[in-house]
Amino acid sequence: MTQYVPFRLLMLRHGNTFHSHEKAVQVGCKTDLPLTDKGITQAEQFAQYLRANNLEPTAIYAGSLQRQVKSAQIVHNVFNNAILSTHEKALDEIDYGSWEGLTSDAIEASWPAEYVTWKDQAIWPQHIFNSTFQHHIELLKAWLEKIAVQASNQGPIIAISSNGILRMMLHFIPSLWQSLVEQKKMEEYKVGTGHYCDLTISNLVPSIQSWNMKP
Repeated sequence: MTQYVPFRLLMLRHGNTFHSHEKAVQVGCKTDLPLTDKGITQAEQFAQYLRANNLEPTAIYAGSLQRQVKSAQIVHNVFNNAILSTHEKALDEIDYGSWEGLTSDAIEASWPAEYVTWKDQAIWPQHIFNSTFQHHIELLKAWLEKIAVQASNQGPIIAISSNGILRMMLHFIPSLWQSLVEQKKMEEYKVGTGHYCDLTISNLVPSIQSWNMKP
């Protein structure tokens, strides 16, 4: 039987990719935007938060998008003894398909029912996204298993991803996920740019210590 080591996981949503004068649109794994100057500052602030709180990471993981990779590199510059692993498929953002590049208003106008159920209940819209819910869950589970068999108690694990993937981590807390779906409150767990979530992982099941925190 596989022995899983409990570990602390700090998941950071990458910082801003739109300037204040730009209109934000839906961006997934097919839109590889760089961080803005503010986005770079947000990554630096997260690294400073870790340093100020004596949170020396043992490993830093990120997806393959440049906004994720750059954030990881900025944190690694402060903690260069940590293992740095980018291009982790499990941490890549969702492929939003037909919604990619559209504003939330435009999406809601063209797909009103699908947009509301996705936003409030995380119900996967059929024939719109170019990936499946189960695909991402399987990738995340395999990634958590990989970490859990080699983690140590010496420091937290850092993972840098995007909002869609961070929210999917809640699926590994079955009672919470089901409650949010039934009460249509999934939007309450949206993670802001540059914000982080503090989780304890035991036997691959997360416990939330804090969620959507600004460093």
